[in-house]
Amino acid sequence: MENAERLEILMKEPFGIFHADKLRGKVDLRKEFPDGQLGDIILAHDGSYVHFIKKTCENILEGDMMHLDGDTALTHESWPSAIKAVGAVVAACKEVMEGKKRNAFVPVRPPGHHAGVFGTVDISFKEMKLIKRKAPHYRENKTHGFCLFNNVAVAAAYLKNVHREKVNKIAIVDFDVHHGNGTEDLIECLKAPGKFFKR
Repeated sequence: MENAERLEILMKEPFGIFHADKLRGKVDLRKEFPDGQLGDIILAHDGSYVHFIKKTCENILEGDMMHLDGDTALTHESWPSAIKAVGAVVAACKEVMEGKKRNAFVPVRPPGHHAGVFGTVDISFKEMKLIKRKAPHYRENKTHGFCLFNNVAVAAAYLKNVHREKVNKIAIVDFDVHHGNGTEDLIECLKAPGKFFKR
């Protein structure tokens, strides 16, 4: 379940993990980043999907909420939050590539590894049968899994496009207990876009 307390455990003063004595002075904690750019997002996501999320959020009245699916809720503030998350990962990549930082860890919400090229990820009938046999209560409706944009895939696409002269390979390590089906979907599309856009 999507839970903002995950960020508080890392960031909240004075007891968050990043404020521990072992890390004091060694971690550059930032809470402000420039907004992500649409051009960076559409390196990974289909433009019509990005437009859909933007317009949907803009049309939700402040204080109201709507659901994209059984898991994923949207509010008027979902778009600015998602844009800030994209901006943070791109800014971190940029600083590492420019030699300003040696490495970066960017814990952002909303998360992203279930968001594919077109938002939700299609699965084949064969895969569905296999899932149902192993997990009979699996719901057939697709879900965004609390995710709007796939931040790590946007970062990978940014690096491979903007810093292509320096970046040959990128490894994505997903340590969530759930399968990062959106990340897999996006990386497959980056490798072979034709199979996605012949629908």
